[in-house]
Amino acid sequence: MIRHNLALLASRMICAVALVAIALTDPAMPGFQLEFDDVFALCYLVWVTATTIASLRSWFVDFVFSAPLIIADIVAFTVLLIFLPVHDDAMIASTLSFLAHIVFTSVLRWRSRLAYALAASVYVNLFWMLEVILIDFHAQPGGSAHALRMGLFAIVGSIVIFCASRQISRSVPVRFRAEDPEAGLPLPVSAFDYISNTTGARRIVFCWKDRYDSRKFAFDSRQLDGDLRKLDDRAGKGDHTPVELDFTQVLAFRELAPMLFDLARERALIQRGGMISIQERGPIPGAKLLKDLGVVRGICMPIITVEGTDWLILSDIPLLGWSHLRSADAICTELAQEVDVQISALNAREAALAGLRQAIARDLHDSVAHSLAGAKYLLLALRTRVADSPGAVEEIDAIRDALEAEHRNVRQLITQLRDSEPDTGLRNFIEDVTAIIPNLALRWHLSVELVDSDYRLMVPAWLSLELQQLVREAVSNAARHGKASALTVQCRRKATRIEITVIDNGKGFAADEVARPRSISERIALLGGELEMQCRPGATILLMSFTLQE
Repeated sequence: MIRHNLALLASRMICAVALVAIALTDPAMPGFQLEFDDVFALCYLVWVTATTIASLRSWFVDFVFSAPLIIADIVAFTVLLIFLPVHDDAMIASTLSFLAHIVFTSVLRWRSRLAYALAASVYVNLFWMLEVILIDFHAQPGGSAHALRMGLFAIVGSIVIFCASRQISRSVPVRFRAEDPEAGLPLPVSAFDYISNTTGARRIVFCWKDRYDSRKFAFDSRQLDGDLRKLDDRAGKGDHTPVELDFTQVLAFRELAPMLFDLARERALIQRGGMISIQERGPIPGAKLLKDLGVVRGICMPIITVEGTDWLILSDIPLLGWSHLRSADAICTELAQEVDVQISALNAREAALAGLRQAIARDLHDSVAHSLAGAKYLLLALRTRVADSPGAVEEIDAIRDALEAEHRNVRQLITQLRDSEPDTGLRNFIEDVTAIIPNLALRWHLSVELVDSDYRLMVPAWLSLELQQLVREAVSNAARHGKASALTVQCRRKATRIEITVIDNGKGFAADEVARPRSISERIALLGGELEMQCRPGATILLMSFTLQE
């Protein structure tokens, strides 16, 4: 990312060097002639060099004097236009380069107060036009047209520079793609290399609140085995255990603020609402925690996510400047977005696992539990007949066949749960439900028929399995609760809807006793379908309908 404070210093130095070069290469008076333009250019270069050195030595001085220096540049521009005529191309180039420098630096410095930058740009352009049109070119033949062209050139150039500078001031960091950190460490720890490459920080400390309780922890990049750790010989030897903050450190954690700080000199630049304010000779927010962490000079920025606010502390940054606050803010915003994505993915995985557990419970209830119940009914029937009926062998064979069929069904469910790439093709549900009807009839000792159904009803494979489970549950309920002896199933498609109607001849329910079967209701709700029940003595009708997603 572009370092705005360094860009300001570089722009001012380039402008000063350009003024000196133009003054010393004047064809009419080459070299240093003690003329006003030569003296002005040389004095400006000396002044710019001194202020640049002072700014590079102290980020506090750099920020405090960055705005006054732009005002001084505007004054110097005004003096240059008043005392030097702009008849020749060399002076036109000098003044226009000065004008471009003022527009560029004012936008970068007053990014959050754009009115100041706009006022500076308007002033230098108006003064340039007044000077050129009313004074220098007004009395010359054809000078007015030339002055107008030069004025328009300055305005158009200023607009281009203003917009480009505005875009530069909004520069965003390279996108961060998170990787899973070591177990027990939060996601931003995996971004330490990314942060170091973007900001130049050689030491990074991340402080956070645990997701599952109120404890707070800190992790230092010097504990890592990678490049960051090698930059500091004091690094721990592979101890990746985060440090839990004590009570006083937790209090200091809550006091932290977005800032660039120097504990030794008790100075800080605090960022609030996009504005940077100066704090000098006063308590620095969170100083207790910073001292305990051994960070005397650096940047502190929040990572604000859906789960709360964590803090990133950067130190050992070469050429630390106030623009690092903006860079760190953009980086923390990028990290917060990625953390939110990871949190959403984690919540989705947890919800999926919960749904899977519910699905397994329903499938076991609708298959294994029903099979055991069916076997129980068959055994009861066998007990009444085994003593005096030669049909005992047939009953035993029926039990065996039912259990074998259910065993195959359970194995199919297990295979589908284990399969990482489930079948996404289409299946004919009519064929699938026709295949399970004989086993259902055998298991529950009732007549099951598929009537008035479509010949083909193509649905996704996963949906076919869900619909089969619904039919199994309906048959089971009819036999166990309704004491039915016969049951019909109808499967039809109407436009984008599938309708499955199950009618049994059981005892039914009284009007005030109608209760929706829980397992069927839950499964239909998850499929986005609808369930209608009509119950009367001697019959129960279930109408299940679903909308196919094209």
